[in-house]
Amino acid sequence: KRSIKDNDPSQAVGSSKELLESVLKTILKDLGQSEITGDIPDLLKQVQQLLEIDPISETTKKLDEKVKRTLSNLGQIVVGVAEIRNLVGTGHGRVESHEIDQNHALLIVNSVSTLSTYLINLWQEQKKIKKS
Repeated sequence: KRSIKDNDPSQAVGSSKELLESVLKTILKDLGQSEITGDIPDLLKQVQQLLEIDPISETTKKLDEKVKRTLSNLGQIVVGVAEIRNLVGTGHGRVESHEIDQNHALLIVNSVSTLSTYLINLWQEQKKIKKS
């Protein structure tokens, strides 16, 4: 959020994408995945499958349809973050610059924060259950 306040919303978007990618890769590594490749939507799909929150999986059959729809929408957040980061974020050499306003950058930062927190909490909760 500091990048947004420092008037660098592109940095905030780039950092948010990097945070989300780190969270996904950390969870995958901890859950025993030796080959961690793919773009962010692919990484999310793998995490969803391993945490049994994949909205189209048989393991989520028992979940309420509204919860499944919400889980499905998580994927759209990830796709949006990746696309916006590729357009305006840091991390790629740029031939032309695109701008993002502070409010939209804040939407990205907060979305990534919420999604990352949810995934980390679920992952940690499942680790505790498996240890019991």
